[in-house]
Amino acid sequence: MKTTRYLTLCLLAVVMTVLTSCYRRPLEVLLNERVNVRITVNWLTTVMGDVTKEDSVIAAKYYGGTPNGMTLMLWGMNTGERFVESVNGNYIDVALKPDTYRLIIFNDREDEFLPYQRLYDKDSYDNMTMRLTHYIPSRAYWSNDYIYYPDPVGVAVDTFQITDEMVARDSLIFAPYEDYVKGGVLQNTTLDSRSYEILEKATPMTVTLYMKCKVKNRESLQSIEASISGMSDGFYLSRVNRTQETGAIELNSKAWEYYAVGDPGEALGVITNKTATFGLPYGKELLSERNAADNILSLRITLTNGDVQEYSFEVGKNIRYITPEGREAQIRYREDLHDLQLEIDLQDVIVLPPLPSRGAGFDARVAEWEEGGTFDIGGF
Repeated sequence: MKTTRYLTLCLLAVVMTVLTSCYRRPLEVLLNERVNVRITVNWLTTVMGDVTKEDSVIAAKYYGGTPNGMTLMLWGMNTGERFVESVNGNYIDVALKPDTYRLIIFNDREDEFLPYQRLYDKDSYDNMTMRLTHYIPSRAYWSNDYIYYPDPVGVAVDTFQITDEMVARDSLIFAPYEDYVKGGVLQNTTLDSRSYEILEKATPMTVTLYMKCKVKNRESLQSIEASISGMSDGFYLSRVNRTQETGAIELNSKAWEYYAVGDPGEALGVITNKTATFGLPYGKELLSERNAADNILSLRITLTNGDVQEYSFEVGKNIRYITPEGREAQIRYREDLHDLQLEIDLQDVIVLPPLPSRGAGFDARVAEWEEGGTFDIGGF
């Protein structure tokens, strides 16, 4: 009996010593060492600034429509905790320990991009890439290293911290969120004193490439196949930089259009194309970094009489960045490249032999083209 009483008193003394010591973590931390965090992405507003157009227009431009899901990846820098989850919708709820976390989010699930668009080095925050599959075309006349054109993709990257105080305290720690800024903003929600929300914006990584060139005797044209070399095969997710590895991309065969130019008697027109790409490779984005031969535009034109004519142009110095409104963008730094499109304005006139039209074959929209007018055929 005395022994039991003695042990009880010793236990009470130890507990009192712990509770009255100068440094201690609150009991609440010992009971619940995680904080609830909701991570939300607004896919309709990019890191480049607020959007004034209709949401449906922006979603179609960047992602082919509003993304119906997303994938979240988190790395705990001190605890080594790793979190990966794909969900439908634009938010994910997670319970996190105190730590500094690095975050990557991209639209849709990884398997939705397969087999032509894959993630590599998925365990490495710094080295993870999304890259296009390389292939050799079945056509014998094109033997270069080719890559598929990408599905629309956007990426949000951020670093945020969960502190012991956020887990322990019942009071609001951060001022209420007021407006979107670049990166995430951690705010306390009204749902729970230990619930917070991070609001993110994404950077669109898919870039539309526009091509236009003048053709004389367009009525002789039956069909076109085209490709351009030297395009980036992917990007680093955490850096939001394109890869240096390249491949050739076949221009979208369903996106050819034709515009008449000037006097109909001159038989002069402009053919155009738009194709989704991952843009120019890292180190070649700026005009001063490119040589003409870095990008080769190859055209294979089938005439109405069945003959084939092939053309090749060095266009590395012809590629320029344009704004969504069609104006040429002034690029000084790589950070200026987002939310822009690429355009190749081929100055050469392709002269086809005059042949009688058969009234079929080249399925293109015909419209008037004013010299000096704005070239605008929409997004991909």
